Amino acid sequence: MSATEDTHAKIRKRALHVFPSSAGGVALATVLSILFARWMGITQFGAFAFAYHAIRLMALFGSLGFSQIALRYVPRYHKDGHAGLLSGFMRVGLLITVLGGLALGAIGFLLVLPLIEGSGSHAALRHSWWLGALLATSLLLGGTLRGVGRVLLSSAPQGPVLNSVALAVGFLIVALGWTMDAEMGILAIAAGVVVALAVQSWGLLTTEDGPIATHPPDYDIKAWAGSAPPLLILDGGRLAIVAGSVVLVRLMADEAAAGRFHAAIVLAGIVALPAQAVMAASAREIALAVHGRGDLLSLVKYCLRLILWPTLPLAIAILAVGPWALGLFGPGFAEAGPLLWLLVPAMALAPMALLLGFSMTLTPFLAPMAYQFGAITALGLAGFAVAIFLVGPIGAAAGMLVYEVAKIVFAAWVFRRYLRSVEDDAGVS
Repeated sequence: MSATEDTHAKIRKRALHVFPSSAGGVALATVLSILFARWMGITQFGAFAFAYHAIRLMALFGSLGFSQIALRYVPRYHKDGHAGLLSGFMRVGLLITVLGGLALGAIGFLLVLPLIEGSGSHAALRHSWWLGALLATSLLLGGTLRGVGRVLLSSAPQGPVLNSVALAVGFLIVALGWTMDAEMGILAIAAGVVVALAVQSWGLLTTEDGPIATHPPDYDIKAWAGSAPPLLILDGGRLAIVAGSVVLVRLMADEAAAGRFHAAIVLAGIVALPAQAVMAASAREIALAVHGRGDLLSLVKYCLRLILWPTLPLAIAILAVGPWALGLFGPGFAEAGPLLWLLVPAMALAPMALLLGFSMTLTPFLAPMAYQFGAITALGLAGFAVAIFLVGPIGAAAGMLVYEVAKIVFAAWVFRRYLRSVEDDAGVS
């Protein structure tokens, strides 16, 4: 077996191991959405979806990129024994994340208040604007845990643990005979975030080298500040399109439309399962190939093929059962069926562009690519707003598909430029 074949076999084996846990997490999140929708009804579920996605945006941008750069610096500091830099990174990261999340939550709530005052969306967001800071902190701790080698504790709290607690709280609310509305749904999510934070904090306190924050801190503010914005733009762009589309549908249409749109996104997102497994399985090999230890083009082509073959039948299956599956959410949701024909292809394309883009984040192309990608994302959101104004939520779904096509073309162009630069450098040397 050649070195290339051995690498491909390792990725295939890892992907098969990762897939069941990924599928279980997605299944749990889907069940949570279905039950919340049935308990709340379409209007309150739309208000919940609006508040939930608004909180996700606040958490991401409120961290100012520190949850993203954790994966760049923490593994290096931990491996090289730089306990002071690790302690300093955590102190600065926690301070910025908490203050940034609270500030952005308050500003965001005040900005949208005139558009939602007196609605279920208003009640849900009024009692949860602070939640963005907690969620941002959870993302930072998750990145730090992965950096120090505690992979399970980095991902499980943000997915299965959070969703399981939220589901348990939802069952308790219904069992007690209380009204399960958007506000209660967000409080259930908040309970999940608090438990996730407790689990992650325990993980950091029990690391092999002892609690990180107890070491005297050292700081490398210049490096952290330089790396954070590009990675924030790349990660923020991906979330801004999905979460931003739901927020825009609510602000420009109504809560019922937002509820249907969110339900369609939940179902369409299942199509990305194979890509999630392959990307998790191939991240190490791609990083090594970027640094000259492997054939990057051959590796990326193989990963794309590995994603494509299971994604096609999965997409067909989702489209086939879509109307029935949307009916599981409750009365009025089946009307979102046409959205799936646009959202499923969009969600299938998104990880492919992400795979190409991930390899470029490890190169000098990171900064220019990030700012160009940010411009594409801003134009995409502006286009969404115009499309929703003209034709309603179907315009947002069509805009998402157009955006993902543009993104994959852009990612392929950057990837090709990088390969040419490597070839040119090799020719010169």
